[in-house]
Amino acid sequence: MSTRKNFFLQFNEMPFFTSETINAVAERFEIPRNTVISYIQRSIKDKSLMRLKRGIFATAAYFEKQRSNVEYAYAIGCKLLEPSYISRESALQHYGILSEAVNTVITLITTQTTRRFTNRLGIMDYKNMNPNLFGGFEVVQKDFTYLIARPAKAIFDYLYYRIPRADLRSKDKVLHSLDEFRLDYEGLGQKELDSLFELLKKV
Repeated sequence: MSTRKNFFLQFNEMPFFTSETINAVAERFEIPRNTVISYIQRSIKDKSLMRLKRGIFATAAYFEKQRSNVEYAYAIGCKLLEPSYISRESALQHYGILSEAVNTVITLITTQTTRRFTNRLGIMDYKNMNPNLFGGFEVVQKDFTYLIARPAKAIFDYLYYRIPRADLRSKDKVLHSLDEFRLDYEGLGQKELDSLFELLKKV
């Protein structure tokens, strides 16, 4: 394994990998640390390697195969800042409740500080949520594994950052806001609506 390109070939089937993974492989092949650092820097420069976040990478070869797969972006979003789950605009668009979401922005909820990462997948936008309100999501395991808010929680999270907290406690004002923001909630069913109003009682 004498060349940089050969070194990174073995990562081409990984959705993402960390600095620790790179170092472990380099150690196995007795590649000096300075050489590995040079490999990373040069690969980022020629765009054959993507830095998703400090210490987390993906190869351009893998990215190109998955660039149109939104679930890949969801999985990466949940990995870059843990714990977090897909919610707000992205989840509402996923369920067909909101049709005007921006595809280049992946929206998430976290218990960590509000943050935003930008990489070739787009923008990963994280909003801080009180740990007592962090929940209402499910694990999706398909080609990729990620966490996504259930419909009622996705609506709750969306409204939580858009209308005054006092209005969240008023059923009439919440229903007005749902109409104002053009959320297609009528197909949710009574069970999900009941779940939404139960969540709102916790605010």
